[in-house]
Formats: sequence, C-alpha cells, structure tokens
Amino acid sequence: AKFSAVSLGKEISTGDNEWTKTERKSGYQYQLEAVFKAKRVGWERGVVGSHIVRGNHIYNCGQNAIVGHMGCAFSTIVGNRIHDIGLKREFFGWEVAGIKFHAALDTVIEGNDVHDCSLGLWLDWQAQGTRLTRNVFHHNVRDLMVEVSHGPYVVDNNIFASPIMIQNFAQGGAFVNNLICGSIDLVTVPDRSTPYHFPHSTDVAGTAIVSGGDERFSGNIFAPQAEKPPFGAFELESYRGYPQSMPEYIENLHRSYAQSTQGGGERNPVQPLYAWNNVHVAPARVSPNESAPVPIEQRMPLTIVDQGDVVYLECDVPEALAGLTFPVVTTSDLGMPRIVEEPYEQADGTPYRFDTDMLGERVEESRRPGPLASLAEGRQRIAVWARPTSSSC
Repeated sequence: AKFSAVSLGKEISTGDNEWTKTERKSGYQYQLEAVFKAKRVGWERGVVGSHIVRGNHIYNCGQNAIVGHMGCAFSTIVGNRIHDIGLKREFFGWEVAGIKFHAALDTVIEGNDVHDCSLGLWLDWQAQGTRLTRNVFHHNVRDLMVEVSHGPYVVDNNIFASPIMIQNFAQGGAFVNNLICGSIDLVTVPDRSTPYHFPHSTDVAGTAIVSGGDERFSGNIFAPQAEKPPFGAFELESYRGYPQSMPEYIENLHRSYAQSTQGGGERNPVQPLYAWNNVHVAPARVSPNESAPVPIEQRMPLTIVDQGDVVYLECDVPEALAGLTFPVVTTSDLGMPRIVEEPYEQADGTPYRFDTDMLGERVEESRRPGPLASLAEGRQRIAVWARPTSSSC
C-alpha cells in the first residue's frame, strides 16, 4: 500500500485536510476544532471506535500500517506483525509510523511485533487511558513517539530495542517494567494547547500545553547498546534537573512567578520526574533525580532475532541483575498526572497491578525488573513474541 493498510478513521464532517486546502488556519487549529465538531455529531463510546485489529501481518506501506483519528478510541490492537513501513521516505512527517493514532482514549495496544519502520508507534493528541503492553519494538529508526498528550497513559512490559526508544513531546506517562535499549528525547510544546478528557469519556475537560515531565519510571531495565545516543540521551539523563516531587515543583512555580513580575522566569516550569527501582546496566548513567536506582557494572549485550513467526531475545544477563526483585507496581504507586487528575487505571476503572510479565508469567508480591519475570543469569535465548494462531485469536 502506498498509503495506509488499515484505517480506523473518523467521519468526514469534522473536516478533511482543511489546512492544506485553505491555509486560513493552522493544522493545529483545525485539529482542535475537529475534536469539538466530533462531539456535536456523536463522537462517544458505543458510537465511534471500539474496533479490534488482531492477528494481521501488515508490511510494505508507504505511510502507515494502522491509522486512526478519533475512530481508534476504545479499540484493541493485538497480536499484529508490522514491518517495513515508511522506508521509502515518500512522505514527510505526518502520520508516518507503523501505528499512528490521534485520540487513542482507553485504547490497548498489546502483543505486537513492530520492526523495520521509520517510526514504530506514534500516539498523537489525547493519548489518555491508553495502554501499551507486551509489545516488541526492534530495528526501527525510532520505536515510540508520544505527542501533545497529558496522560495518564501506561507503557508496561515492552521491549524497546531500537537506537531511539522515545521522542517524547508529551507528559503524564507511566513506564513500568520495560527493557529499554535506546535513547530518550524530550521536547516541551508551549505553543499548542491540546485537549484532555473526563475519565473514560470523550467529553473534553480542558486543554493544556506540554511543559514536560510528570512521568513515572519504575522497574525498568536500561541497557543501552550503543556508546553514544543518536538523539537525546540514554536512560533518564534527559530528565536531569527536573524536580522530584510536587512540593518541589510548586516551589519552582512560585519562584518563576516571582521572577516573571521582574521581567524574567519561566511561566510553565518542567514538572516532576517520579523514578524509582530502575536498573542501569553498564555503562550506567544514573540520574540524581531517581530514588533507589540500581547501577550494574557488567554490560548486557543483546540482540533481537526475528524469524517471522517467532521473535527471540538473545542476551547475556549479568549476575547482579538476575538476582534482583522489586515490589509489584500498582495503580496506587503511580498517583495521577497533574493536569488530568485521572488515576493510572484500566479502561473499566479497575486498578492496575503489574504482576504479570510479557509472557503471561504471574508473580505475587515482588518481581524481577524488566518485562521478563524469569530472567536468569548468563546467556539466554527467549521467545518473546509468536504469531497468534487462529485458536488464540
């Protein structure tokens, strides 16, 4: 497909590329209007969205494999193999990714193998209640991009093995028990105020800019494979200097307001980074923002071997990493993002308990860091993704 393989769409009355046709307003302004127009014509759960995209093999698309604009809300994207997307560089920027969604409200993206794409997954505008879990991203230019969203969204039990893990133009994400090999690039967005919603609803609660931060990182393994990041910084170095608590953020806010009355200061200072119980494999770059980080002096060389129907993680696990366990992270540990004030919870409002790894192995009170609960010392070859069978679909 030169353009898209699967479109979850939006109906046309809310606008269709109006900026390119008129240039009367910016694309941002038309997009903002589209959200409110959609509400007037019935954009809500039970009317739009709630799609299931499952067990497909999608490849060789010029723009994207799966795309959705509002119609992707309340949907499930599970067990797909997606690769070779946007590699001819026929199109610039917009909507070019393996999966590209606007307004993925309460959408679950689970158990997909996404590789050899210019960008693996792009969550743009209103990624709220979204869960990205048990996926394998590898051999992409960039694995993940989240843009002008305010959370809460959850990224748990994934493998990110490409050189760039995330380009983060958003705030309010929770990253729990992932294996992260690539770099993190942070960008604030002070010139676009985008919508957020009442919990589990398409009703707009307000709009806000992205001042950055308000992120949670817990139980992740940071294992950079390159000596230098291609973009941004490895591990949590990009967050260096961010506040570590809400009181510290408020103190910075008061100081900025005081300075602004004198002609200086930052009206929207960066928000806190909440980081605890993360493992940093050599060469460790532990940020002073973290609580109880675990640096490990040994390296953890790894590679992803994709055999089509099965994807393997091959790695050499340091002894110090194999013996580690941390308490299971739950909704109560994550709090809620400052702007949206919605807990990190499932689409039905029930709390999260991250006691199950990407292969379905469940633990009780504690688990090893990363997405594999049974990771052992030494050389490993672990099947981390398999093409779903008709019975499993």
